[in-house]
Amino acid sequence: MSQWVYKATTTKISYEDTRNLATKYNFLARSAFTRTGARPSRVSKVMPDDIIHFYYRLRDKQVETIGSFRVINGGVRFPDRFSDYVAMTALVGVKDTSTDMIRALEKDHKLDPDKGYARDSVLKVFTGWAIEKIEGMGAPEFDQAKLFRAPQITLWHYPHPKSSP
Repeated sequence: MSQWVYKATTTKISYEDTRNLATKYNFLARSAFTRTGARPSRVSKVMPDDIIHFYYRLRDKQVETIGSFRVINGGVRFPDRFSDYVAMTALVGVKDTSTDMIRALEKDHKLDPDKGYARDSVLKVFTGWAIEKIEGMGAPEFDQAKLFRAPQITLWHYPHPKSSP
C-alpha cells in the first residue's frame, strides 16, 4: 500500500462539487489518458488499497482538506455506478446509468468547455478512482513545498520521495 497526495483546483469544478463527488459518490475524477492518448505517468502507479490524501486549492491560494480516502474496486463495491478497473490502473469508468453523477461531472463543462470534466479521450467515459473515506485518519497538514515537487503537480507520492526518513 502506498500513500499519495492529490490537489484539485478551481480549474475543473468548485470545492463543494469536488467534495460532493468524493463524499456522496465515492469518486475522484482523473483521466486514464491525456488528450494526445498518452497515459499520465503517476496515475497508473496508484493501486487498489492505496491511500489518497485529498486537498482542494481555492482561488485565493487557500487550501481545504477534503480527507483521506482508500482506493477501492468501484465495480465490485458500487456495480451500478462504476465499471471494473481500466486496464493497468486502479481507475474505474463511470457507467452511463449513474445519471446524477454524470450530471455533476459534466455540468460546468457544458457551460464552458475549458471548465469541468470531459470524458476520457480514449475510453469515452468519465474515469477516476473509486474511493472510500477513511474515518479517523487525518490528512497531513497541507504544505505545498513539502508535499508536491512543483506547484503545477496535482498528484504526488507521500511522503515526498526525497524527504528524510
